[in-house]
Amino acid sequence: MRRNFGSLSPRGDFVLVVGKGSAGQRHRGIVVHELPGITVRHYGAREIQDRLLRELVAQRPQFVIVASPAPSHRALSTAFSAAGIPVFVEKPMSADAETAREMSEVAHANNAPLMVGYVMRFYDDFLAFRSLLASDPIGNLTFARFEAGQYLPDWRPEKRYEESVSAQEKLGGGVLLELSHEIDTALGLFGLPARVSCRASTLSGLAIDVEDFAHISLEYPVHSRAPQRVDIQLDFLRRVPSRRVEVHGDDGVLIWDVLAQTIGLYRAKSDTWSEHGVPGRGRRDPFRLQFRAFREKISGSSAEASSDSQAVDVLRVIEWCRHSAASQGAGLDFESATDA
Repeated sequence: MRRNFGSLSPRGDFVLVVGKGSAGQRHRGIVVHELPGITVRHYGAREIQDRLLRELVAQRPQFVIVASPAPSHRALSTAFSAAGIPVFVEKPMSADAETAREMSEVAHANNAPLMVGYVMRFYDDFLAFRSLLASDPIGNLTFARFEAGQYLPDWRPEKRYEESVSAQEKLGGGVLLELSHEIDTALGLFGLPARVSCRASTLSGLAIDVEDFAHISLEYPVHSRAPQRVDIQLDFLRRVPSRRVEVHGDDGVLIWDVLAQTIGLYRAKSDTWSEHGVPGRGRRDPFRLQFRAFREKISGSSAEASSDSQAVDVLRVIEWCRHSAASQGAGLDFESATDA
Protein backbone atom coordinates (compact mmCIF):
# COMPACT_ATOMS: atom_id res chain seq x y z
CA MET A 1 0.00 0.00 0.00
CA ARG A 2 1.29 3.45 -0.88
CA ARG A 3 2.13 5.72 2.02
CA ASN A 4 0.04 8.89 2.00
CA PHE A 5 2.31 11.92 2.07
CA GLY A 6 -0.50 14.02 3.46
CA SER A 7 -0.42 11.98 6.68
CA LEU A 8 3.14 12.97 7.55
CA SER A 9 3.54 14.16 11.12
CA PRO A 10 6.43 16.42 12.19
CA ARG A 11 6.77 14.39 15.41
CA GLY A 12 8.31 10.97 15.47
CA ASP A 13 8.71 10.68 11.69
CA PHE A 14 11.83 11.17 9.62
CA VAL A 15 13.01 11.27 6.06
CA LEU A 16 16.38 10.06 4.82
CA VAL A 17 18.74 11.91 2.49
CA VAL A 18 21.80 10.04 1.22
CA GLY A 19 24.67 12.00 -0.34
CA LYS A 20 26.85 14.67 1.22
CA GLY A 21 27.80 16.42 -2.04
CA SER A 22 26.14 19.49 -3.54
CA ALA A 23 23.10 17.53 -4.74
CA GLY A 24 22.50 15.95 -1.34
CA GLN A 25 22.89 19.27 0.44
CA ARG A 26 20.42 20.88 -1.95
CA HIS A 27 17.83 18.13 -1.46
CA ARG A 28 18.20 18.32 2.30
CA GLY A 29 17.61 22.07 2.19
CA ILE A 30 14.49 21.63 0.07
CA VAL A 31 13.03 19.03 2.43
CA VAL A 32 13.65 21.29 5.43
CA HIS A 33 12.02 24.23 3.64
CA GLU A 34 9.04 22.33 2.26
CA LEU A 35 8.35 20.26 5.39
CA PRO A 36 9.22 22.44 8.39
CA GLY A 37 9.48 20.40 11.53
CA ILE A 38 10.20 17.08 9.87
CA THR A 39 13.31 15.25 11.03
CA VAL A 40 15.90 14.78 8.29
CA ARG A 41 18.59 12.15 8.73
CA HIS A 42 21.46 12.85 6.37
CA TYR A 43 24.27 10.39 5.56
CA GLY A 44 26.97 9.94 2.99
CA ALA A 45 26.67 6.74 0.94
CA ARG A 46 29.84 5.28 2.45
CA GLU A 47 28.44 5.74 5.95
CA ILE A 48 25.55 3.38 5.25
CA GLN A 49 27.03 -0.08 5.57
CA ASP A 50 24.90 -3.24 5.67
CA ARG A 51 23.95 -3.09 9.35
CA LEU A 52 22.91 0.57 9.29
CA LEU A 53 21.05 0.04 6.01
CA ARG A 54 19.00 -2.77 7.59
CA GLU A 55 18.27 -0.59 10.63
CA LEU A 56 17.13 2.33 8.47
CA VAL A 57 14.84 0.12 6.40
CA ALA A 58 13.34 -1.34 9.59
CA GLN A 59 12.74 2.18 10.93
CA ARG A 60 10.72 2.96 7.75
CA PRO A 61 11.48 6.55 6.79
CA GLN A 62 8.61 8.40 5.17
CA PHE A 63 10.68 8.54 2.00
CA VAL A 64 14.29 8.38 0.88
CA ILE A 65 16.28 10.70 -1.38
CA VAL A 66 19.35 9.08 -2.93
CA ALA A 67 21.73 11.76 -4.20
CA SER A 68 25.00 9.85 -3.95
CA PRO A 69 27.21 8.71 -6.87
CA ALA A 70 25.44 6.48 -9.41
CA PRO A 71 27.18 3.19 -8.51
CA SER A 72 25.63 3.35 -5.01
CA HIS A 73 22.06 3.82 -6.24
CA ARG A 74 21.12 0.17 -6.74
CA ALA A 75 21.81 -1.10 -3.21
CA LEU A 76 20.10 1.85 -1.56
CA SER A 77 17.12 2.08 -3.88
CA THR A 78 16.26 -1.61 -3.95
CA ALA A 79 16.60 -2.01 -0.17
CA PHE A 80 13.97 0.64 0.52
CA SER A 81 11.77 -0.10 -2.50
CA ALA A 82 11.58 -3.76 -1.47
CA ALA A 83 10.08 -2.54 1.82
CA GLY A 84 7.49 -0.41 -0.01
CA ILE A 85 9.21 2.87 0.90
CA PRO A 86 9.11 5.72 -1.67
CA VAL A 87 12.49 6.56 -3.20
CA PHE A 88 13.73 9.55 -5.17
CA VAL A 89 16.99 8.86 -7.04
CA GLU A 90 19.13 11.57 -8.56
CA LYS A 91 20.04 11.15 -12.21
CA PRO A 92 21.48 9.08 -13.69
CA MET A 93 19.30 6.31 -12.28
CA SER A 94 22.30 3.98 -12.24
CA ALA A 95 25.58 3.45 -14.05
CA ASP A 96 24.05 0.89 -16.44
CA ALA A 97 20.69 -0.05 -17.93
CA GLU A 98 20.40 -3.54 -16.45
CA THR A 99 20.80 -2.25 -12.91
CA ALA A 100 18.24 0.49 -13.60
CA ARG A 101 15.76 -2.11 -14.86
CA GLU A 102 16.21 -4.07 -11.64
CA MET A 103 15.61 -0.97 -9.54
CA SER A 104 12.43 -0.23 -11.46
CA GLU A 105 11.17 -3.81 -11.25
CA VAL A 106 11.70 -3.99 -7.47
CA ALA A 107 9.85 -0.70 -6.97
CA HIS A 108 6.89 -1.71 -9.12
CA ALA A 109 6.67 -5.20 -7.62
CA ASN A 110 6.35 -3.65 -4.15
CA ASN A 111 4.10 -0.73 -5.16
CA ALA A 112 6.81 1.65 -3.99
CA PRO A 113 6.85 5.06 -5.73
CA LEU A 114 10.14 5.65 -7.54
CA MET A 115 11.16 8.90 -9.20
CA VAL A 116 14.39 9.89 -10.97
CA GLY A 117 15.73 13.44 -10.81
CA TYR A 118 15.80 14.78 -14.35
CA VAL A 119 15.09 18.31 -13.21
CA MET A 120 15.03 19.93 -16.66
CA ARG A 121 11.54 18.44 -17.04
CA PHE A 122 10.43 21.02 -14.48
CA TYR A 123 11.90 24.11 -16.12
CA ASP A 124 9.10 26.54 -16.98
CA ASP A 125 10.80 27.29 -20.27
CA PHE A 126 10.99 23.58 -21.15
CA LEU A 127 7.26 23.20 -20.50
CA ALA A 128 6.60 26.22 -22.71
CA PHE A 129 8.94 24.87 -25.41
CA ARG A 130 7.27 21.45 -25.37
CA SER A 131 3.80 22.99 -25.56
CA LEU A 132 4.80 25.26 -28.44
CA LEU A 133 6.41 22.41 -30.35
CA ALA A 134 3.24 20.32 -29.93
CA SER A 135 1.21 23.12 -31.55
CA ASP A 136 3.03 22.38 -34.84
CA PRO A 137 4.39 25.89 -35.61
CA ILE A 138 7.22 24.83 -37.96
CA GLY A 139 5.60 22.16 -40.09
CA ASN A 140 7.16 18.79 -40.83
CA LEU A 141 10.16 18.26 -38.55
CA THR A 142 13.43 17.52 -40.34
CA PHE A 143 16.23 17.57 -37.76
CA ALA A 144 17.03 18.71 -34.25
CA ARG A 145 20.21 19.59 -32.41
CA PHE A 146 20.94 19.57 -28.68
CA GLU A 147 24.15 20.83 -27.16
CA ALA A 148 25.42 21.14 -23.61
CA GLY A 149 28.95 22.03 -22.60
CA GLN A 150 31.05 23.79 -20.03
CA TYR A 151 34.72 23.62 -19.06
CA LEU A 152 34.83 21.07 -16.25
CA PRO A 153 37.24 22.98 -13.92
CA ASP A 154 34.84 25.96 -14.07
CA TRP A 155 31.76 23.86 -13.33
CA ARG A 156 32.10 23.75 -9.55
CA PRO A 157 34.92 26.21 -8.77
CA GLU A 158 34.68 25.59 -5.03
CA LYS A 159 35.89 22.01 -5.54
CA ARG A 160 38.88 20.42 -7.27
CA TYR A 161 37.48 19.07 -10.52
CA GLU A 162 39.71 15.97 -10.31
CA GLU A 163 37.79 14.91 -7.17
CA SER A 164 34.34 15.41 -8.67
CA VAL A 165 31.95 12.67 -9.73
CA SER A 166 32.10 14.03 -13.27
CA ALA A 167 35.82 13.25 -13.60
CA GLN A 168 35.84 9.68 -12.30
CA GLU A 169 34.66 6.51 -14.01
CA LYS A 170 34.26 4.66 -10.69
CA LEU A 171 31.74 7.28 -9.53
CA GLY A 172 29.70 7.28 -12.75
CA GLY A 173 31.32 10.29 -14.41
CA GLY A 174 31.82 11.27 -18.04
CA VAL A 175 29.64 13.38 -20.30
CA LEU A 176 27.26 10.58 -21.29
CA LEU A 177 26.04 10.05 -17.73
CA GLU A 178 26.66 13.50 -16.25
CA LEU A 179 24.99 15.38 -19.11
CA SER A 180 22.27 12.83 -19.74
CA HIS A 181 19.62 15.53 -19.18
CA GLU A 182 19.86 16.21 -22.91
CA ILE A 183 19.17 12.57 -23.78
CA ASP A 184 16.24 12.54 -21.37
CA THR A 185 14.85 15.72 -22.93
CA ALA A 186 15.20 14.32 -26.45
CA LEU A 187 13.39 11.13 -25.50
CA GLY A 188 10.70 13.13 -23.73
CA LEU A 189 10.08 15.20 -26.84
CA PHE A 190 10.49 12.58 -29.56
CA GLY A 191 10.39 9.10 -28.01
CA LEU A 192 12.79 6.22 -28.55
CA PRO A 193 14.88 6.26 -31.74
CA ALA A 194 15.15 3.51 -34.32
CA ARG A 195 18.92 3.80 -34.62
CA VAL A 196 21.77 5.17 -32.49
CA SER A 197 25.34 6.14 -33.37
CA CYS A 198 27.94 7.87 -31.23
CA ARG A 199 31.51 9.11 -31.15
CA ALA A 200 32.88 9.60 -27.65
CA SER A 201 36.43 10.29 -26.55
CA THR A 202 38.74 12.24 -24.26
CA LEU A 203 40.00 15.26 -26.19
CA SER A 204 41.50 17.34 -23.41
CA GLY A 205 44.51 17.04 -21.15
CA LEU A 206 42.33 17.22 -18.04
CA ALA A 207 43.13 14.85 -15.18
CA ILE A 208 40.12 12.61 -15.76
CA ASP A 209 39.58 8.95 -16.72
CA VAL A 210 36.27 9.44 -18.56
CA GLU A 211 35.11 10.77 -21.91
CA ASP A 212 34.90 14.57 -22.07
CA PHE A 213 33.26 14.77 -25.50
CA ALA A 214 30.42 12.86 -27.16
CA HIS A 215 28.45 13.33 -30.35
CA ILE A 216 25.27 11.25 -30.50
CA SER A 217 22.95 10.78 -33.47
CA LEU A 218 19.45 9.43 -32.95
CA GLU A 219 17.60 8.42 -36.11
CA TYR A 220 13.81 8.19 -36.36
CA PRO A 221 11.55 6.65 -39.02
CA VAL A 222 10.63 8.92 -41.93
CA HIS A 223 6.91 8.89 -41.18
CA SER A 224 7.13 9.44 -37.43
CA ARG A 225 6.26 12.76 -35.77
CA ALA A 226 9.90 13.09 -34.68
CA PRO A 227 12.64 14.67 -36.79
CA GLN A 228 14.45 12.12 -38.92
CA ARG A 229 17.68 12.93 -37.12
CA VAL A 230 18.43 14.30 -33.66
CA ASP A 231 22.06 15.19 -32.88
CA ILE A 232 23.25 15.66 -29.30
CA GLN A 233 26.69 17.12 -28.53
CA LEU A 234 27.98 16.95 -24.95
CA ASP A 235 31.32 18.16 -23.60
CA PHE A 236 33.37 19.24 -20.60
CA LEU A 237 35.52 21.47 -22.83
CA ARG A 238 34.01 24.74 -23.97
CA ARG A 239 35.16 27.86 -22.13
CA VAL A 240 31.90 29.68 -22.92
CA PRO A 241 29.08 27.56 -21.44
CA SER A 242 26.28 26.64 -23.80
CA ARG A 243 23.02 24.72 -23.47
CA ARG A 244 20.43 24.92 -26.23
CA VAL A 245 17.96 22.99 -28.35
CA GLU A 246 17.12 23.67 -31.98
CA VAL A 247 14.28 21.94 -33.81
CA HIS A 248 14.09 22.58 -37.54
CA GLY A 249 11.08 22.06 -39.79
CA ASP A 250 9.96 22.75 -43.32
CA ASP A 251 8.31 26.01 -42.21
CA GLY A 252 10.74 27.37 -39.63
CA VAL A 253 12.86 26.74 -36.57
CA LEU A 254 12.23 26.65 -32.83
CA ILE A 255 15.18 27.44 -30.52
CA TRP A 256 15.37 27.07 -26.75
CA ASP A 257 18.36 28.72 -25.11
CA VAL A 258 18.37 26.98 -21.75
CA LEU A 259 20.90 29.29 -20.08
CA ALA A 260 19.22 32.48 -21.30
CA GLN A 261 15.77 30.99 -20.56
CA THR A 262 14.43 32.16 -23.93
CA ILE A 263 12.44 30.50 -26.70
CA GLY A 264 12.64 31.85 -30.24
CA LEU A 265 10.38 30.92 -33.14
CA TYR A 266 11.25 31.69 -36.76
CA ARG A 267 8.44 31.42 -39.33
CA ALA A 268 9.78 31.16 -42.86
CA LYS A 269 6.54 32.24 -44.58
CA SER A 270 6.53 35.65 -42.91
CA ASP A 271 10.32 35.81 -42.39
CA THR A 272 9.75 36.80 -38.75
CA TRP A 273 11.18 35.92 -35.33
CA SER A 274 9.08 35.95 -32.17
CA GLU A 275 9.85 35.25 -28.53
CA HIS A 276 7.71 32.83 -26.52
CA GLY A 277 7.46 31.37 -23.04
CA VAL A 278 8.51 33.36 -20.01
CA PRO A 279 11.56 35.39 -21.10
CA GLY A 280 12.74 37.96 -18.56
CA ARG A 281 10.66 36.56 -15.70
CA GLY A 282 13.04 33.81 -14.72
CA ARG A 283 11.93 30.29 -14.03
CA ARG A 284 10.49 29.03 -10.77
CA ASP A 285 12.84 26.85 -8.70
CA PRO A 286 12.69 23.57 -10.66
CA PHE A 287 14.15 21.55 -7.80
CA ARG A 288 11.26 22.52 -5.54
CA LEU A 289 8.77 21.80 -8.32
CA GLN A 290 10.42 18.42 -8.76
CA PHE A 291 10.16 17.70 -5.03
CA ARG A 292 6.48 18.63 -5.03
CA ALA A 293 5.93 16.29 -7.97
CA PHE A 294 7.57 13.53 -5.94
CA ARG A 295 5.15 14.26 -3.11
CA GLU A 296 2.27 13.98 -5.56
CA LYS A 297 3.64 10.69 -6.83
CA ILE A 298 3.78 9.34 -3.28
CA SER A 299 0.17 10.35 -2.66
CA GLY A 300 -0.88 8.79 -5.97
CA SER A 301 -2.27 12.06 -7.31
CA SER A 302 0.12 12.41 -10.26
CA ALA A 303 1.11 10.14 -13.14
CA GLU A 304 3.30 12.86 -14.67
CA ALA A 305 6.09 12.19 -12.18
CA SER A 306 6.26 8.53 -13.19
CA SER A 307 9.75 8.95 -14.56
CA ASP A 308 11.57 5.70 -13.84
CA SER A 309 10.64 4.07 -17.16
CA GLN A 310 12.10 6.87 -19.27
CA ALA A 311 15.14 7.03 -16.98
CA VAL A 312 15.80 3.38 -17.81
CA ASP A 313 15.47 4.24 -21.52
CA VAL A 314 18.06 7.00 -21.12
CA LEU A 315 20.54 4.41 -19.87
CA ARG A 316 19.60 2.05 -22.69
CA VAL A 317 20.52 4.79 -25.16
CA ILE A 318 23.78 5.49 -23.32
CA GLU A 319 24.62 1.79 -23.34
CA TRP A 320 24.27 1.66 -27.11
CA CYS A 321 26.16 4.92 -27.48
CA ARG A 322 29.07 3.17 -25.79
CA HIS A 323 28.76 0.15 -28.07
CA SER A 324 28.70 2.44 -31.10
CA ALA A 325 31.67 4.50 -29.89
CA ALA A 326 33.66 1.29 -29.36
CA SER A 327 32.86 0.42 -32.99
CA GLN A 328 34.18 3.76 -34.27
CA GLY A 329 30.73 5.35 -34.46
CA ALA A 330 28.89 2.53 -36.21
CA GLY A 331 25.12 2.91 -36.22
CA LEU A 332 23.10 0.36 -34.23
CA ASP A 333 19.44 -0.51 -34.70
CA PHE A 334 18.27 0.49 -31.25
CA GLU A 335 15.14 -1.58 -30.73
CA SER A 336 16.47 -4.81 -32.20
CA ALA A 337 19.75 -4.43 -30.30
CA THR A 338 18.11 -3.77 -26.94
CA ASP A 339 15.51 -6.48 -27.35
CA ALA A 340 18.13 -9.11 -28.13
